[in-house]
Amino acid sequence: MKKRVLLTLLAFTLVNVLFVSCPITEEQQKRALEGTWVDAYGATIDFNNGKFISNHVSIPYLKGTYTVSGAALTLTIIDVWGGKWDNGFDLQNRYYSKAEIKEIFIQEYAKVGYEWTADANRNFEDMFTQTMTFEVNGNTLTLTEEGSQQPKKYTRR
Repeated sequence: MKKRVLLTLLAFTLVNVLFVSCPITEEQQKRALEGTWVDAYGATIDFNNGKFISNHVSIPYLKGTYTVSGAALTLTIIDVWGGKWDNGFDLQNRYYSKAEIKEIFIQEYAKVGYEWTADANRNFEDMFTQTMTFEVNGNTLTLTEEGSQQPKKYTRR
């Protein structure tokens, strides 16, 4: 009887070590990330097969692609929704490509007497690629942007 209990415990421990504590592959992480996530304010982000769409309370915001490498999530923004921006831009309600947004920024710089410099261009390019760490735990997605102390939490919809 003791031998049977010991063998059962040993088998349980072996299964636990082999299957529960195995590292999660990038493909498994990517699959766990896929779906629609909503934050406390109603903003959503939808991850689907390497592409993402972000909305701010049912208003389109960003579209692009994403890659996963370990716990790192890299978003590459391809399109940005127009409309009225906080910085005063008043654009049509449609998606604008990165090239279109860049041209708008260059024109706005010129209107106020600034030259579009290499630094301005580098800062612009950096806005279109964002890398952050992510963790999916059940129905909770946690995103932490580089340099941020405050992670953003989302719930699976």
